Amino acid sequence: MRTILFSTERVTANSWESGLFILFLVFFAIIAAGYVLKKGLEDPTRSKYKLFLSCSLIITSVIPPELPMELSIAVNTSLIALARRGIFCTEPFRIPFAGKVDICCFDKTGTLTSDDMEFQGVVGVDNNGDLVSDTTKLPLRTVQVLAACHALVFVENKLVGDPLEKAALKGIDWIYTSDEKAMPKKSGGQAVQIVHRFHFASHLKRMAVIVRVQEEFLAFVKGAPETLQERIADLPATYVEIYKKYTRQGLVFWLLHTRLFQT
Repeated sequence: MRTILFSTERVTANSWESGLFILFLVFFAIIAAGYVLKKGLEDPTRSKYKLFLSCSLIITSVIPPELPMELSIAVNTSLIALARRGIFCTEPFRIPFAGKVDICCFDKTGTLTSDDMEFQGVVGVDNNGDLVSDTTKLPLRTVQVLAACHALVFVENKLVGDPLEKAALKGIDWIYTSDEKAMPKKSGGQAVQIVHRFHFASHLKRMAVIVRVQEEFLAFVKGAPETLQERIADLPATYVEIYKKYTRQGLVFWLLHTRLFQT
């Protein structure tokens, strides 16, 4: 707000395009002045002083002195039109560039969007791509992957990490303890102990953990669906269609996979 009210930046529309336009005019002015100079030197009775003055006048007259003023007026007119609609501009010199814009994407956290993530549900490979939001209807292994395959840690007795992973943990109604154990809030469920964690790698677009559930050891993998599809032996026919359907809706889509270690 202070920038809007007390900005002292000069409102201008000068750009390299304006300079290019002036150079274009100067190029033809030099050609015209050269022609006048050539013909004038051929006339011995003509005053050299007036000839030089005429050539200088040709070159300088092609540069419109009112051009910067006209550009500034255009910017100020745009500012007035925006202000009438309740839109304030802190950098007026960017207004001329708006003429080149084809698509505008607005993302103002806290106004148009929120930094809070919400767990929407799980899509199974055998439920026709329907989103299951009721976590009580999900397979136990699916819930365990969401609860344990993450990079959340405790710092000063406070759970910190990726907001997406925290939202997933909250959505399935599980808790994560400081001793790297995930368990349902409601008593009676099986706890999942993280044995080893393979952190997310940007070039692999996935992460994995090795966990222990009672006497069983399992591997949980979570990652980008377009990357992990190369490692699925029996890829469902609607796999690509399903994950693209939800990503186009603006949802973050994870592929979850689990495997039991034989002992």
